[in-house]
Amino acid sequence: MEKNKSDRNFMIVLALIVLLAITAISWKPESTEAKLAPKTSSTAKKTPPDFSVTSLTGESLSLSKFKGRVVLLDFWATWCGPCRQEMPAIKKIWDKHKSNNFTIIGISLDMDREPLDNYLKTKDITWPQYYDGLGWRNKVARLYGVTGIPFSLLLDKNGEVAGVGLRGQSLADKIDELVAK
Repeated sequence: MEKNKSDRNFMIVLALIVLLAITAISWKPESTEAKLAPKTSSTAKKTPPDFSVTSLTGESLSLSKFKGRVVLLDFWATWCGPCRQEMPAIKKIWDKHKSNNFTIIGISLDMDREPLDNYLKTKDITWPQYYDGLGWRNKVARLYGVTGIPFSLLLDKNGEVAGVGLRGQSLADKIDELVAK
């Protein structure tokens, strides 16, 4: 009788372990891209949450401030190799469109300001940058559920999501298209 009870308990525990393993393997959190991606129907377009922060230069930054402009939110950090590789493409886009109802808001996930300031100066990056020193706990990154960088969120002139996670030529082409409208 004791052996049967022990065998039954073992089988229950084993079944629970298998169930938990299957759940863990198949579970995927909703990605930032999925949450912010534009929908196919024009009435289902997603307007991201607004925020109000202060740039490194003391400028007030918010999405509502830039309504009527194409806005690129660029989440990045100086310690991120892929971010640094992407930066020349971002700089080229800025140089091309900074006078065309377009702005970039850099959201730095750096934890140390000195390397950020040095990088911005040596690379002549002049668009607004937000930095709070909290790294992955950055206020705006958390608001948008950013889990990896580089990460971009592109908004059209109406403040609606027009692109998520675009990089390189795809990003440049989409910005060209939106600025021309």
